[in-house]
Amino acid sequence: MLQLTRELFQEILERIETGEMLAIILREDGMPSRSYFYAFMDAEPSRKDAYTRARLSWCDYLAEKVMMISLDRSGDIIVEDGKAVADHARIQRDRLITDNAKWLLGKWGRRTYGDRVEAEAGSLGPISISWSDPVVEPPPPAPRQLTFQPPKLPGDLSTEDWVVMGEVLSLIKATIPTNADLPPAEVFAVLKAALLEYSRKDDPPPVKIVLPKRGRWGKT
Repeated sequence: MLQLTRELFQEILERIETGEMLAIILREDGMPSRSYFYAFMDAEPSRKDAYTRARLSWCDYLAEKVMMISLDRSGDIIVEDGKAVADHARIQRDRLITDNAKWLLGKWGRRTYGDRVEAEAGSLGPISISWSDPVVEPPPPAPRQLTFQPPKLPGDLSTEDWVVMGEVLSLIKATIPTNADLPPAEVFAVLKAALLEYSRKDDPPPVKIVLPKRGRWGKT
């Protein structure tokens, strides 16, 4: 029985890297059987890693081969009966070769030539699932309520005083024209000036209060 040495194993790997197929290599004289080759490779992890690297190099070679076939236009046009026609049989054959090569590249070199990058089996650590209580956020504080505090009325005014105050307010309202827009401060300033003028006279005549005429927007 043929003994597969490290040197012969390395020779086979180098031929794979240059694009040769393992099935054809092992048919040659002096080569081991396919089952013995895989048993020899699986005996040591380093041999299996070396075979994997050789297969990746084989994918690179095959990818370049596909590009060469795709870019080679020679032979696409042939002459029949003095007419140039497309060689559909050659075109279909090249398409079959490239389709098969792309499928193999997607399987052997999926990280480089696959449709998407996939994580290597075993590269992910164990996945653990645990349950936790949901985080309950405290409710937001209630909006501050604004309360109306009515001003306290002076305690030294009698009922008669309030009646007089009501009459004064009614008089002011009746005196000021309805189209006037006087601020309260100006109205009370006029009343204050009139009262002070009245208090300076011993026998004061009736005081006639005249308010300045103002327009709707407070202009004279």
